[in-house]
Amino acid sequence: MLALEKMLNESSLYIILGNAIDNALECLCKRESIEKKLSILILEDNKNLLIKIENPFTGSLNFKNGLPLTTKQNRTMHGIGLQSIRKLVQEKDGYFKITTINNNFSLEILLYGEIKNE
Repeated sequence: MLALEKMLNESSLYIILGNAIDNALECLCKRESIEKKLSILILEDNKNLLIKIENPFTGSLNFKNGLPLTTKQNRTMHGIGLQSIRKLVQEKDGYFKITTINNNFSLEILLYGEIKNE
């Protein structure tokens, strides 16, 4: 059985996965014309935790400081999910990367030494 070390608590993992999956699902539900495909990979390897979430999108994304800007009207109440994820990953000295290629959005997170075997 795998367990999260105390360094990555359950609420931090919830923030990462909750925000990332919520964003991907919202994009899939937004338009009829995009492919309805969501890919989620969560992998433990040598005490490292890899999370990769991919989903298609239509249109274009505008970025600021390496993060896509929210397209929602109320920008003060939205657009902080990926900021929260990036902050948590940076606090853990992890790897955070967003790529958009051929209308496919990809979020990759690598957290080093965050898993222990029990």
